[in-house]
Amino acid sequence: MDENHQDKTNNNLVATEDVRWVLNKKNRLWIPQHEKQRKVSNERIGFSGRTLWDWLNLLGVLAIPFVVLIVGLYFTQQITQQQTLLSNAANKQQHQTDLDIAADQQRETTLKTYLDDMSDLLLNHNLSKSKPGDIVSEVARERTLTVLRRLDAKRNRIVLQFLQDAHLISELNVVIDLHGADLSGDDLSQVNLSDVDLTDTHLSDVNLTRADLRGTNLTRADLRGTHMLTGADLTGADLTEADLRGADLSRATLTGATLTGAQLNKTNLRGADLGNFDLSGVYLSGADLSGADLSGADLSRATLTGATLTGAQLIKTNLTSADLTGVDLNGLDLSGANLFQAHLRGAHLRGAHLHSTVLDEADLTGAILSGAHLSDEDLRKVNLQGVNLSGAFLNGAFLDGTNLQDANLSGAFLNGAFLDGTNLQDANLQDADLRAARNLTQQQLDQVSTCKGAILPKGLTCPQ
Repeated sequence: MDENHQDKTNNNLVATEDVRWVLNKKNRLWIPQHEKQRKVSNERIGFSGRTLWDWLNLLGVLAIPFVVLIVGLYFTQQITQQQTLLSNAANKQQHQTDLDIAADQQRETTLKTYLDDMSDLLLNHNLSKSKPGDIVSEVARERTLTVLRRLDAKRNRIVLQFLQDAHLISELNVVIDLHGADLSGDDLSQVNLSDVDLTDTHLSDVNLTRADLRGTNLTRADLRGTHMLTGADLTGADLTEADLRGADLSRATLTGATLTGAQLNKTNLRGADLGNFDLSGVYLSGADLSGADLSGADLSRATLTGATLTGAQLIKTNLTSADLTGVDLNGLDLSGANLFQAHLRGAHLRGAHLHSTVLDEADLTGAILSGAHLSDEDLRKVNLQGVNLSGAFLNGAFLDGTNLQDANLSGAFLNGAFLDGTNLQDANLQDADLRAARNLTQQQLDQVSTCKGAILPKGLTCPQ
């Protein structure tokens, strides 16, 4: 009995230990587990003794599938968008191709219809014998101008060649008047338009490389910015009052061409052969005439402000009343040129050859003629006030009555120059060579700003 009681007691103790808080304080607190049981429970599920680093590693492992999923979805979306863009671009390109094909077919139909209509006018309505103003000629003209606006460059070439072959636009026998025809931007390279009447046509930015334009009438034609004139033959062409601003004529053949009144502002005429050309009244502002041959050319009343004339030939060139304000003429040969009443204000003529050059009544205010060759020249009617003539060659020059007030003649060669009544007030004669100068007086020397170091005729002295 004692043993049984002991066993029961032990069992009660275990029970008491397992639920100690429940049995002793059951009326106050309910604790479903013993601390030891919770520890066993934690050990069973594997969380006992875990550190922060273990938790982070666990979270990292669990996050990998989610990251892979998100990245996969992102790239899938990008690929889908790229494919959509490529598809849209392809569709757009195909649509544009379809439009281009349709437009090309339409132009081909327009050309065929035009040629059929013109053939009908030629065969059944005596178009070839009509004259501008006749009904049949006007009908043909309107159809031609309309079709030239609608067709592309390739087909416009066909139209022009057709009109040329049918002798409908010949300068000698004009049937269809092309005044106002618009061929801007067309490719007319190597096309034969010789002796064609293209008066008042629009040809800006046209490619005329190696085109045959011999004898072509381009009066008042708009050729602005036509850079593709390389090798074009303009022999005998009429370019009267044509607009050639910014055009490139550097390699074009211009023999016998007429350029009277043409606008050549900023035109490239480098190395052009313009000898004996009539360029009277032509606008050449900013034009490139470097190396051009202008010998004997008529440039009277021409505007040359800002033009480049480096290396140009100007022997016996007529520059009467031409505007050469500020132009660089350094070292150029102007022998025999006529600069009567020319505007040379601020022009650069250093070392220029001016033998037998007419400078009467020319405006040389502020011009630089240092080192210029003017020996034996008649400068009696030339206003040289304030002109820089330092180092100029004026030996034997006729300066009687010439106005040299404020002129810089330092180092100038005036040996044997005629100075009767010359105005030398405030002139700079430092180091000038005046030996044997004729009719120079002491009174004149007394008015100069300086003549220090000058070589003077006998009996004259330089004032202190």
